[in-house]
Amino acid sequence: MLKLFFLFVLLAGWGLAAVSLHIVRTPAGFTILPKDTLSLTDTYADTRDWKPTDLPEHKALIKRLLSTDRMDAVRHVIEQDHDANIKQQLLEATGKPAKSNNKSKTPAPLARVAADHGVDLAWGN
Repeated sequence: MLKLFFLFVLLAGWGLAAVSLHIVRTPAGFTILPKDTLSLTDTYADTRDWKPTDLPEHKALIKRLLSTDRMDAVRHVIEQDHDANIKQQLLEATGKPAKSNNKSKTPAPLARVAADHGVDLAWGN
């Protein structure tokens, strides 16, 4: 009975790891990063044969790569298109417009979270 309990705990841990991590296979190796939410979407993504048209199908993964500045994991996909502006193409693939280069007094991580949730942080100066 004790062995069965430990087997259950082990399998539950593997299941939790599967729904909380993105494992991205690239030509250079593997990239592992945490997901924003627990889901089975893009738990394992083999990007070695991806084309630029495959990016919109994996919005959650692309958004997470952008937010963690790990765009190197899909750089080979964009470079097939011979365009150096990788971040711009990834933003277009997720359906978000590119942000302007206006300097804001709001710290970057806070502004990013606020923008993702539709919160306006432009209060009085």
